[in-house]
Amino acid sequence: MGFFDFITKKFISQPTQDEPTRSEPKPIHPQPKPVQSEPKQSMPKQTEPDNISVNMHIQYNNSTKPTIKVQTPDETYQYDLNTEYVCLSTSGDENVCPMCAQFEGKFFPIQDAPKLPLCPSCACAYKHYLKKDLPLNTEICSKDDFALPAKCTSIFYKHQQNLYNETDIDKQIRLCERDIKKLPEFMAPYISAGFPAPPELICRDLLPELYMQLGEWKKAEKAIKKCIDSQAYSPDDGTEELANLASYQKIATQALLFIKEHPGCLQRNIYKAVPCEGEEREQFKDFLKNSKQIKKIKHGNTNELYLNEVQKTISQKP
Repeated sequence: MGFFDFITKKFISQPTQDEPTRSEPKPIHPQPKPVQSEPKQSMPKQTEPDNISVNMHIQYNNSTKPTIKVQTPDETYQYDLNTEYVCLSTSGDENVCPMCAQFEGKFFPIQDAPKLPLCPSCACAYKHYLKKDLPLNTEICSKDDFALPAKCTSIFYKHQQNLYNETDIDKQIRLCERDIKKLPEFMAPYISAGFPAPPELICRDLLPELYMQLGEWKKAEKAIKKCIDSQAYSPDDGTEELANLASYQKIATQALLFIKEHPGCLQRNIYKAVPCEGEEREQFKDFLKNSKQIKKIKHGNTNELYLNEVQKTISQKP
């Protein structure tokens, strides 16, 4: 009997009702019915198997050894799975971080496995094996033979998860600023191993855009230069990001000047007033969609555009 068969039998299978006692032989002549019978006590209804709540999940104790925790309405049981080895599996898509990709399909003793998360957007997981279940000719690796992520990686991972759900721009900026201060430490293992920067790094990708939405051009430039100094655009050098910032600022300045001179102008008409093509037009669309410097009031199937009041944000603090 397998382990999970045992769990299923022990906690999910229902006890059967006691078998009824053997009935007495029927008399040849029917007995007279009693004048009054005692009310029968109703038997408690037996819980159906589907109504039993049984929760099972794998957890790790201090030695990182996996155990299975089984929780029923009445009791909680914990069993040591005694797994000895793990094999790392990545998400398998084209955006897998190089820090994660080097461990794909590698087997480690459970006590020597690299600690997850391995990068800020890590989606890796471990498959657990007993020694007797290892594939034939399995090579057991040591994590010391690989590049290991910086200790601050778990902080980057936590902040990145929080930022996906955060909508307040001041809080977004604070989280990104915390990470960008630790960016040199985070990038050091990538540089040492000759890895390109991870494809997703939210302090690098989001912070300049947040400052651009606020019209904080100097702060946006400073954030990009910090990323350049930390080689966070590797194998690129960040010149494209600086050029994109300059182009975006030019378009935004022209649009803001026109709106200041023509308050309430219609959004559908401003494209004629500020002509641009190609990449600049896409930047113009992005500015009109996301800028915090303008206020939009619905007007039919378009918007009236006004300059927004200067916002006192955390980003304006020295």
